[in-house]
Amino acid sequence: MLNWLFELFTGLPSWAELISFIVFLVLGMVFLIKGADYFVDSASSIAKILGVSTLIIGLTIVSFGTSAPEA
Repeated sequence: MLNWLFELFTGLPSWAELISFIVFLVLGMVFLIKGADYFVDSASSIAKILGVSTLIIGLTIVSFGTSAPEA
């Protein structure tokens, strides 16, 4: 599926390949952090609209966050 991406980097020198992988790693981390931020903000605002306690909101978000990597 992503063969075109791998073929794009096969002709590059090793230093350029390393720099491109670092750039992609940093971009992936930025997207992951921003996505998690949007998820937490949206989940807490929906729960507030539904009248759920802030303690329950926090505990639920933390429990999803700690259990997600294991799933």
